[in-house]
Amino acid sequence: LNERFKLATRAAALGVWEWDAVRQRQLWGTRTLEIYGLSPEKFKGTREDWIDRLHPEDAERTRAAIHEAFVNADSYELEFRIRRANDGQVRTLQTRAIVQRDAQRNLLRVTGTERDVTDEREATQRMKVLNERLGLALRSSNYGVWEYDIAAGKRYWDDRVLEMYGLRPGEFDGSETAWQLTFHIEDRQRGIEHVRRAIESGASDYDLQFRIVRPDGTIRHLEAHGHVQRDNQGRATRLVGLSRDVTDRRQLEQALEIAEHRWQLAIEGTNDSIWDWDITTGQVFHDARWPRL
Repeated sequence: LNERFKLATRAAALGVWEWDAVRQRQLWGTRTLEIYGLSPEKFKGTREDWIDRLHPEDAERTRAAIHEAFVNADSYELEFRIRRANDGQVRTLQTRAIVQRDAQRNLLRVTGTERDVTDEREATQRMKVLNERLGLALRSSNYGVWEYDIAAGKRYWDDRVLEMYGLRPGEFDGSETAWQLTFHIEDRQRGIEHVRRAIESGASDYDLQFRIVRPDGTIRHLEAHGHVQRDNQGRATRLVGLSRDVTDRRQLEQALEIAEHRWQLAIEGTNDSIWDWDITTGQVFHDARWPRL
């Protein structure tokens, strides 16, 4: 059993320690000494070995939490920072401990493990910063984020996507039927087929423009950009992507097309021709009537 315990602690990079409350002495395993940057010769087994290594900003909070656990708890878990003895590096540790008491609840000993979680916490912080930047970029571009779990047949929309669809949190159940019904009837089959082909064709990305009908009857134009995630066998497992409302742009494009059409009709009713000279490039454009004139 002891050998198995040692193997497990080594595999998990855990340091083992014990505080003997009766003798007021600490016992640290080899891995614990490594975590704190101490050699066996410099470890005296006193509380000061630990207290001296606490980061100044965490020392008061950590000591208070440990004192409270020694007085009242049967186990505890805590995170705090230290300054390593050998190189001064700041490291974040996670400790878990079991508190042993006698029949009168007097403290006998505390046995625990210590793990250096610095890399994990730094990775978490980096991810948080990246997510904040992504959130800012998405808000600036008016994109919303969505995800489709193919196996579960469930779609997940963030608040911005829900807003595009005129929905509040809780009003979209993520089902295939609920998603399909949001399409404008003239775009529904095309939109469904486009996504199906992206999943089945082996494609990695797809783009789609379509119309939706909000619950209040308002028609909106959306564009979606999706990425297909696949397993090792190439099977599609998930779609993730961005959507944004491009109604204003589409209405402007349609207005320009109508104006262009009306202008062409007006020109055709005269004997005039149109030409355009780009002075910067020297290029000259003539419409189709120019040669006839």
